[in-house]
Amino acid sequence: MPFQGVFFDEEGLKDIVESLGITICGETATDLQLLCPFHDNTDTPAMTMSKQGPMYPWRCWNGACAQTGNIISLFTKRGYTYDEVVLKLNAKYLVGDDFAKFIMKQFKQSEDPPNRWAEFDWEILREADKVSDYPALKYFTGRGLSEEAYNYFQIGYSIPQDMMVIPVRNKFGVLMGLIGRSITGKTYKYSSHLPRNLLIWNVFDCIWHQDESYIALTEGALDAMYLWDAGVKSVGAVLGSALSQQQVDLVRAHFMEVVCWFDNDDAGRGITQHASNKFNDMLVTKVEYPREDIKDPGELTAEEIQKMFRDRPIIWSTALEIAKW
Repeated sequence: MPFQGVFFDEEGLKDIVESLGITICGETATDLQLLCPFHDNTDTPAMTMSKQGPMYPWRCWNGACAQTGNIISLFTKRGYTYDEVVLKLNAKYLVGDDFAKFIMKQFKQSEDPPNRWAEFDWEILREADKVSDYPALKYFTGRGLSEEAYNYFQIGYSIPQDMMVIPVRNKFGVLMGLIGRSITGKTYKYSSHLPRNLLIWNVFDCIWHQDESYIALTEGALDAMYLWDAGVKSVGAVLGSALSQQQVDLVRAHFMEVVCWFDNDDAGRGITQHASNKFNDMLVTKVEYPREDIKDPGELTAEEIQKMFRDRPIIWSTALEIAKW
């Protein structure tokens, strides 16, 4: 299953909880049993915290308290600033990317009013599709994508927005925000403060769950899912028609080959050319669409996708360039 990377071992998680002055009374195979620090809980533990990363959700089961959150909000509810959260976690547990501090600030800035989607409470959005008779699943499969892909990529549904929603995670599996696609019409929406230029959709899965040296890049997340359904599993989306330096650096750090699978239009050809210039120390290949009237992967059959992938030509290779000399 995707998106189940764990940042802390059990001892590390317990260390964090206890460092916040929270008493651990026991545990099950899946949860820690805690005395809730947010009400007068001194005997029977009222709070549980999941051992499952990356966000470790917790909940107080006392009806008068009923607070919920995750590992980040547990820090902030105990009085830590977001800067302090980053410093404390990065010092011992998390990796130290330059934008880690920025990421944590987004959690605070993205606290939504009640009439908008719950941007970082993903299970609610998954459950919303179920209780609404699966409008997102019906839309998703109606576009020719499989139920397997729906489950693998954890597609959800926003009732207030009437949108199919797709999670966007960073390379460590942290949920950064959502992509929304209207069930009726062609409206796209991104959750507030989503740093698209710093992210590649699905890169976490490519790094940690796909044993491949390549990443096939598309413009949109749905485009990438069509490739995944056809058997091209190491796929990512740049979420637009541009390629930032941060995205280039992210790809360069983890892959040996970039497969350019951008749209079959001027913008797509432009980003392909840009990629060949930026990834000049890697193997860069591109796919060739079988017909001019096909714009993107959503208009291709699985057989066409597989053939395009097999026959992809090299547009840049450092080794080949050196060989010319």
